[in-house]
Amino acid sequence: MATGEGLNISWQMGYNPRQDEYRLDSDKKGTLNFTIDGKMYWTRSVLHDNYLDIHFTEVKDKYSVKMLSGTFEGVLEDKDGNKVHITEGKFVTEDI
Repeated sequence: MATGEGLNISWQMGYNPRQDEYRLDSDKKGTLNFTIDGKMYWTRSVLHDNYLDIHFTEVKDKYSVKMLSGTFEGVLEDKDGNKVHITEGKFVTEDI
């Protein structure tokens, strides 16, 4: 989970230390969501037209936790079918 000015992000995913790029799409359970200015967006579409591409640029270990930092971009959709395109997203995990 992450929070910023007008933005809340939550996603759950498996991590493979040999893989630094991931594509999250067709998320029927809603385990990935962005709240932007009070409106929630997901990658729920089964047509693969909603997605989030994540690229890890740094992995740090703290205790038994992996602290991941990287970039992301994608197309998300709200419950009414309105889409938002995210470009040049960046996340940094500084501490837990």
